[in-house]
This record gives sequence, C-alpha cells and structure tokens, in this order.
Amino acid sequence: MADQAEPATAPVAVTETPDARTTSPPTTEGTSTAPSTTEDTATAPPLSKNQQKKLAKQKRFEETRPAWKAARREKEKARKARKREENALKRKAEDEAAAADEGVEVTKRVKVAPPRVLEDITLLIDCGFDALMTEREVVSMSSQLTRCYSANRNSTRQFKMHVSSLNARLLERYEGTLQHQHKKWKGMTFSHDPYPITDENRENLVYLTADSENTISELEQGKTYIIGGIVDRNRHKMLCFNKAKEQGIAHGKLPIGEYIKMASRQVLTTNQVVEIMCEWLKEKDWEKAFIKVIPQRKMPALRKAGEGEGKEDEEYDEEEYAEEGQEEEIVAEETKPEVQHEQPEKMEVDSVENKKEQEEKTEAPPP
Repeated sequence: MADQAEPATAPVAVTETPDARTTSPPTTEGTSTAPSTTEDTATAPPLSKNQQKKLAKQKRFEETRPAWKAARREKEKARKARKREENALKRKAEDEAAAADEGVEVTKRVKVAPPRVLEDITLLIDCGFDALMTEREVVSMSSQLTRCYSANRNSTRQFKMHVSSLNARLLERYEGTLQHQHKKWKGMTFSHDPYPITDENRENLVYLTADSENTISELEQGKTYIIGGIVDRNRHKMLCFNKAKEQGIAHGKLPIGEYIKMASRQVLTTNQVVEIMCEWLKEKDWEKAFIKVIPQRKMPALRKAGEGEGKEDEEYDEEEYAEEGQEEEIVAEETKPEVQHEQPEKMEVDSVENKKEQEEKTEAPPP
C-alpha cells in the first residue's frame, strides 16, 4: 500500500509546479515595484514642521470655508438690509421736509446707472510666468487679477480684457480655493494658451514694460496692449522687454517720468497699470491718472515741466516691491523725521517747567 501511494503523490507534485510557475510572474511584478516605492520615499524630502503646520492650516481652511462663507454672506446681507432701511428713512424724511417747504408732491427717486462705453482697445494680461513665481506670489497675482477686473468693470469707459496662459498654479487657485470665481466675470475672457501672434495682428500688439525706450503718449483705438502678469519682487530684470523683442512685437512704457518723480524705479503692479489706463481713458490726462492711482509713498513730488528723469528712479527697488506686511513699516520710517523734530520742543518745555518748580522751591521760606 505504501508503494501504491508514492505514484499517487507524484502527479500532484507535477501539477503544482506548473501552477507555481504560472503564478510566479505576478509575484515578480509585485517585487519589481517595491524598489520604485522605496526610491520615491528615499528621494522625497521629509516635510518640516512649518510645512506640516501650513498643510494642516490649509486643510482646516478648506474644511471650514463653506460655513465661513455662508456666515459672511448672511452678515453682509443683514448689514446691507440695515443700510437700505436707514437710507430709505433718511430719504423719506428729506423728501417730506422738502415737500413741506415747497408744497409740492414727493416723487419716488430712481437710481440711474451712468452710461458705460466699450472702447475698441484690448488689454491683454500675459500670465505665462507661473513657473517664475513662489506660492505667495501666485496668491498675490490672483488678487491683482481680481482688482484688474473690478477697475475695468466699474469704469464708465471700459476696455476689452483678455487673460492668456492661465494655467498651472494660478488656474488651480481659481478653480480650487476661489471656486471658479473668474467664470462669473463679465466682459473678461480667459485662455490656457499663450496669445497668438500672426502677420495680421503683429502690428497692433504693444507690450508694456518699464524697460522700454518708447514712451506711449496716448492709447490708440484698435491696439492690444499686453501687460505682464507677474509678481517677482524685481528678481527678473528685463523679462517683459526681452520677451517682446524675441516675439518681434512693439513695446512701450507709460509716460510716468514726464509727470512724476518716483521714489523708486518706474515699475508698478499689474492692477495699478490697469487702473491708470482706465483713468486715462476717462480723463485723457496722464498726470491726473498717475496722482489718483500711484501710492503717495512712491510719489514724493510731481515733476516740474521740462525737467528730465533723475537718478532716483533707479533706486529703492526693494521698497517698490515691499511685501504687503511691510507697508506699515515703510510708512513708519517716512514719518520718523517729523517725530524727531517735535521731540526737542517738548524737551524744552519740560526743562522750563522743571526750572520754575526748582525756583519756587528755593524761594519758599522754610517751615
């Protein structure tokens, strides 16, 4: 019986070996993927404590954002409702007082929006510099695009506006954190690709850059003015100027130096350039546009008629691109001289009062 059992077990062993061979490729594939994962974990640097805190903070923000936005909307609705009631009561009292004085019937006031004119001029914001910006600068650029839309939307004379090369991290921010906010903007178009350059439109393209030697005296109908959509704290010199030359299109700069003495280089943010152009479109006056838009700390004095550009325009690059959190420090530094002038007068007054008190003590008779 033992001799008969051995042949019975032999076929079983033969049948198992092919199965093991057939099942061996998946095991080899599993083992082959293991080195790749170990390589990925080895190459990926560990997150620092600050990075972990930032990721946790961003996660909490994303989780609480809908509830926070809903509460803010309700609060804003309540505030507007109170404001409307207050204004309605105020207008009613004014109308009744006027009717009582003049003896005329009170008519309902109708708010009429000012007419808006769409000019045949295009402002194109080139956002093809995403790879050159940090995460914080991408956030700042998205805020500047929002201000650009608001400035043109609220102007009585409006441009045609287009944003090109909206991709990578800037697009991710609009589609994620900002919840597709840009798709609700009226009169502003977007594209993921760079702006096209053809033989037909090449002569109508003008890239605005402070490094250009060509000064624009007025905005021409039918032209497309390109503005570089980048926040780089002045790290990349001649960036837009070199891009315009490589593409073979015209370039120019706003006539800032002819009207204003800048405390730094004549480089402005993207939204400031758009706001200045909107103001010029309404007033047709560069000086008024510059004074209204450019911050006072960057504009210490108006340039006199016929006065050339000074050397101070090439200095203080760091102040020009100071971060938002540092603006209060810059303002404080500008106001320091005034405080220093006032301190000696106060010290003189204190010294006179102390001298009088000492004289009174010496003249007083002993008890």
